[in-house]
Amino acid sequence: MLVALACQGGKVGDTSPVVETGAPGTTPEDTAPFTETEDTEPTGETEETEDTEETEDTEETGETGETGDTEPPPPTESPDYRLAGSYPVADADGSVEVGSCEMSYVSYTPIGAPDAPWVVLSHGFQRSSENVAELAAHLSSWGVTVVTPQLCHATIFDADHEQNGVDLVALAAALGAPPGTLYVGHSAGGLASLVAAGRDAAAGAGLGLDPVDTDDIGLDAAPSLGVPYDALLGEPSFCNSDRNGLDLAFAVASHRVFAVTEADHCDFEAPTDWLCELGCWGTNDAFSDDEIRATIAGMTTSWSMWRSGLDPAGAQWWTSGETWHDALVAAGAIAPK
Repeated sequence: MLVALACQGGKVGDTSPVVETGAPGTTPEDTAPFTETEDTEPTGETEETEDTEETEDTEETGETGETGDTEPPPPTESPDYRLAGSYPVADADGSVEVGSCEMSYVSYTPIGAPDAPWVVLSHGFQRSSENVAELAAHLSSWGVTVVTPQLCHATIFDADHEQNGVDLVALAAALGAPPGTLYVGHSAGGLASLVAAGRDAAAGAGLGLDPVDTDDIGLDAAPSLGVPYDALLGEPSFCNSDRNGLDLAFAVASHRVFAVTEADHCDFEAPTDWLCELGCWGTNDAFSDDEIRATIAGMTTSWSMWRSGLDPAGAQWWTSGETWHDALVAAGAIAPK
């Protein structure tokens, strides 16, 4: 089945994002120094301006190439990853034997994307792959192959989070996932993703979406993790064990952690449903659910683009001093931890 996605964000490398906060949408061309000079020519300094222009013409017509060799290229602005990408997405169901069970999954493939990196995106406890379907399609529209497994041991009748992590590695191997595969998961799926990132020698990184640790499985595995494990966290609540994912992420040597303002546990899955929201709801004094979920989608997509190497500019969302990060922090949408 072909999932139709609107081309709002453009392909990777689009330098004209539309951002309500204003700051991230500024492109390198908008901030180039010569723009101000052209708009506000000082009175009485025409000759100096002309002399400067003549000098620039001489440098451009010269064949030494010294100017071009010494000036750094302009920075690349990250696209607005809250919007859908430009690739149409094909989804397909499948199943594979992973040792502990026959694991079903849905794959999301960006049509026409060359050398697409892989993300294994896992659902939470008592949830299903359907609860991350929209997020998976969103990620894939930016040129990423996404696989959403149905975890075999994430119910009240069978809860084995460490085995889920082992199964994820087996799934990636059975499907021929490339080196650098990223493991991303919500809640208990975030815990399984940490276990998988530690056991898969070819893993690129892990990301927890309001991850929840159980019986210190994550805390025990975290210190030996050889790849980064980052996290997006919701407000402390019963549903995320009072945000114990913070300790989980901090126990990993390489980590970046942000709290998403007013996010409840259900905001990190897409789509969610009434069953989750019945017990895991939060307040919306500053941001609507749509705004919160757009922030989570943007942060998750930018992380995937950055950590996979598909778009290094995605790090701007996760790095202090960069445009996207600072604008989101200034707006109160995220807070570094």
